[in-house]
Amino acid sequence: MSAIDDAIIRKAFTGRGDPTIEVELILESGASGSAIAPAGASKGKHEVQFLPTDGIDAAIDVYRRWIATELIGMNALSQGDIDARLEEIDGTPNFSRIGGASAFATSLATAVASSNYLDIPLYRYLGGAFATAFPYPVSNVIGGGKHSRDLGPDFQEFLVIPYGAPDIYTAISTNLEIGKELTKEDPTFAGGKNDEGAWTAKISTIKALDILSGIVKKKMSEKGFPIGIGIDAASSGMWNGEKYVYRSEGKERTAREHMDFIKQLIEKYGKWKQ
Repeated sequence: MSAIDDAIIRKAFTGRGDPTIEVELILESGASGSAIAPAGASKGKHEVQFLPTDGIDAAIDVYRRWIATELIGMNALSQGDIDARLEEIDGTPNFSRIGGASAFATSLATAVASSNYLDIPLYRYLGGAFATAFPYPVSNVIGGGKHSRDLGPDFQEFLVIPYGAPDIYTAISTNLEIGKELTKEDPTFAGGKNDEGAWTAKISTIKALDILSGIVKKKMSEKGFPIGIGIDAASSGMWNGEKYVYRSEGKERTAREHMDFIKQLIEKYGKWKQ
C-alpha cells in the first residue's frame, strides 16, 4: 500500500517568480505528497545543476519519459532506494541530465507522502527517535547581497530563530515581531523589502547585526526564552577569484581576512545570555 502508484510533475514558480519544478507522488493507499524545489539567487560552484541545459521543458519531458515510469511500484518508505535510483537515472556528477530541481522535489515529495501514509508529522518521519521537539522556523529578517541587488549589507541573509519558543505559533509570531521592530530602530529605514521578503536598507553588515542583536535581546527579555541570530553570507557571490569584495563597505578581503572577520562576528554576536 505504500508503493508509488503515480508520479506527476508540474511547472511551478519560486517565491521570486522564477520557474521551478513541483512533483506530486500518489501512493496505492491513496496517500500523497508534493514538493516544490526552491531556487536561490546565488549558487555555489559545487551545487548541482538546477535544470537540464535545455531548460524547464526538457526537465518535464525527461521526468515523464525516464523518471516517472521508474518510480511507479517503488516503496515510498524506502527513501534511500528512491534517492539512489534518481542518481542512477541521471548518471552525471551534478544532475545535469534530469536537473537537481526534479531530484529534490521528488525526494521531498517521497518523504511527505510517506509521512502522510504513516499519519505522522514530516519532522517526526525524518527525525525518528531523535525528533523530540518541533523544528523552529528560521526567518530571514534583513536581506543583503544579491537578494538586494548589492544595495544593502554585503552578507545575503540575517536570520533569527526562536529556539526556546513553547509552540510553533509563538515561534512564528516572535519572528514577525522582530521584523516589525526594525522600522523603529533605524530612522533612515524606509521599509523596503527584497525579493525574499526580508527588510533591506543601505546599511553595513555591522550595522545590520547591531540593530538585529539589540532587537533580539529586547525580545528575549519580553518573551522569556532564548532567540538566536545567524547569517548566510553567501560568500561565493562575493568572491572575484582573488579576494572577497565587500561592496557596501568598499573593501576587499583575502580568504584569511574574510574568515577572521566572520570569527569576529561570531565572538561579538554569537553568544547570548538570558
